[in-house]
Parts: sequence; structure tokens; C-alpha cells
Amino acid sequence: MKIQHFFYGLAVIVVLFMGCERENKDYRSKWVGHWDFTTIEHEELWTGHENDSGQIFITKIDTIRYIGTIETHETNRLKIVFKPDAKEPEPQHRPHGLIYPIVDEVGNLTYPELEEWYTGHCFLSNDSIVIRYGMAAHAGSYSHRIQGIKINKK
Repeated sequence: MKIQHFFYGLAVIVVLFMGCERENKDYRSKWVGHWDFTTIEHEELWTGHENDSGQIFITKIDTIRYIGTIETHETNRLKIVFKPDAKEPEPQHRPHGLIYPIVDEVGNLTYPELEEWYTGHCFLSNDSIVIRYGMAAHAGSYSHRIQGIKINKK
């Protein structure tokens, strides 16, 4: 009889332990690691005024490849460092190599702070990421594409 109680108690402890372990696992951990990012910035600007005959159209394209990181941040966000010399994002400004998007359990990314000023979309799978955002105004346009491949797969 005592042996049955022992095994019953042991079974309860194992079940509780397994249940607690499952609850504490952070769904964001599968994206944490080092990533090979390629960032492409495309900017088109008109200089001068509309009535100015010296108005010039400037196109700038910048491509940067960088081994960056994705880490967990707060309770539902990721910290994505995708360019060297990354700086904290400023409200109403485009990111400078660092963003903190919200991620759900299946990998849908949203970034309300960015979506207020820019249009775009994000895609995150277990080993690849694509983030696009941009804006257009009467004086020009700006688009940004971040794509990455996870380089340390578990």
C-alpha cells in the first residue's frame, strides 16, 4: 500500500513539473539568436521648391549586410538589432538599426510605433525574417527592407 502511495505521489510531482515547465517556456525563444541581415534603404527626394526651375530629383540606395541578433524583450516583444551602430528608436522617426516589434505565438510581427507613420508588413518564420516599411510624401519617398536568415539553428 505504501509503495502505491509513493508511486502515486511521484506521478503527481512529475505531472506538475512537466505542466509548469510547459507554461514557463517562452514561445519567442525559437527566434532568439544570431541572424545574417541584409538591409536595403531606398530614398527618393525632390530638392528645391515646386516652382523652382533648379529642382533636382535625388535617388539614394544603401545596402548593408550585418550579423545581428534577435533577443526577447519585455513580455511580448523581440529586440532586433539589424545594423551596426544601432540606436534606440525615436518616436516618429525611422529606426536606426534597432526595433522592438510585438510577436505572437505563430510569428506575426506588429510594430505599432512604426505603423503610426509608415506602411509595411512583416514576416517571421523559424529561420527567416522579412520586414518592409516605407512612406511617401509630395517631396519624395522612403522604403526600407530588412531580410535575415538565422545562422545558429537549434
